Amino acid sequence: MSRSVIPSEAVPLVKHVSDLGWIMHLGREYCDVSPPGAPFECALSRMAPGGASTRHAHDVAEIFVVVSGKATAHVDVECIPLEATESVYVPPGIIHYLSNPSDHETLVYMLICWSPIDQHAKIIPNKSA
Repeated sequence: MSRSVIPSEAVPLVKHVSDLGWIMHLGREYCDVSPPGAPFECALSRMAPGGASTRHAHDVAEIFVVVSGKATAHVDVECIPLEATESVYVPPGIIHYLSNPSDHETLVYMLICWSPIDQHAKIIPNKSA
């Protein structure tokens, strides 16, 4: 098995979360924190209390790791409650979304997707709503 090693000097340093370039994507604030040239996408996301991302699927696998707050991972027909340090794996092609069940706490989570940011995973059309 081959490994990709990214030199530490190639990884951009972020002094504070407010330094990140946040954008809206699929219903949540999102910031790419992937190392340049990485064979995956790594992003920090935050979601307002009561918020939810858009139901969607990718042609690649994805992992969500809760950093702070609580989440509900809706994966296919399952609803999986998650707390800080817990994670969920979403296989390719499975419809999924995250929601923030809190009425007062912002959800912060990392997502890791097996697709580099410059070759972003294709969204599979959601035929059932």
